[in-house]
Amino acid sequence: MRALLTTFIALLVALTGFAQDAHFTQFYANPIYLNPALAGVRGCPTVTMNYRNQWPGIKDAYTTYSTSFDQYSEKLNGGVGFNILHDRAGSGRLKTTAASAVYAYQYQLSKKVTVKFGGKATFVNKSIDWNQLVFGDMIDAREGVIYETQQSFGEPVNYFDFSAGAMVFADYFFGGFVVDHLTQPAEGLLDRYATSLPRKYTLHAGANIPLGKMWKKDRSISPNIMVTKQNEFTQVNMGLYLRMRELVVGGWYRNNDSFIVLAGVETEKFKFAYSYDVSTSGILRQTLGSHELSYTAYLPCKKKQKKVRKLYCPVF
Repeated sequence: MRALLTTFIALLVALTGFAQDAHFTQFYANPIYLNPALAGVRGCPTVTMNYRNQWPGIKDAYTTYSTSFDQYSEKLNGGVGFNILHDRAGSGRLKTTAASAVYAYQYQLSKKVTVKFGGKATFVNKSIDWNQLVFGDMIDAREGVIYETQQSFGEPVNYFDFSAGAMVFADYFFGGFVVDHLTQPAEGLLDRYATSLPRKYTLHAGANIPLGKMWKKDRSISPNIMVTKQNEFTQVNMGLYLRMRELVVGGWYRNNDSFIVLAGVETEKFKFAYSYDVSTSGILRQTLGSHELSYTAYLPCKKKQKKVRKLYCPVF
């Protein structure tokens, strides 16, 4: 029974992988993947690496890697960056590789309020290893899998994808809105135009509440909310970060899915965090949750930035 259950979930993963974006629990630890308007918000160059192992209780479920770079450019009056993401899903080894270029224009609305508008252009390659799949015509009732399939295979799919986002922030609050997959590109692997990637809408916001009478960005509580809608799928995340100097801890709840715990450290030169998603929904408890790691290196500026205004949103 357990083997049958695992097989069922693995099949579900392989099928649903066509219609879902890769996602990260540590949203702000992969800023330009979340919202292109976040490019360059820290001023000096940053290099970020992310790893997510989702549902390790199922063989070959979801594994995602991401690497990005961004910084502020005075000449362009905004942030620039790029991101490379690789995602593997399902026993059929559904693979997605995406390379993105990002630009975010910054405008000083007032002395205390800054707005940013960002755009992202992405080239995507999606493929599946058909040799790792078993079809019905390959199975003999007595001998098992002994035949060659007559199933026709599709070709890898390449396409361009575009996103747009905006941010507004001050010392004590921040909020953003993103629309991904603006052109809803076709991505079918058997029939190219049978499947298109639906638009995804994301709203994220939060506040920085200082601990003590004076504002100190290294001692604060930060409540947050994020709402994502893609096609018929809606996800609500609510959480809280607590920062005490270099140490950051946090907890989130994702509706009808999981509780999330996080711990990390941030210094002037780097930040590192680990998070674990504890599945709460029925059958998904067999998946053993999800593990995620992030690491960011803060590189020195070649010269002092004069115009950039840093965003003190959660680092993870």
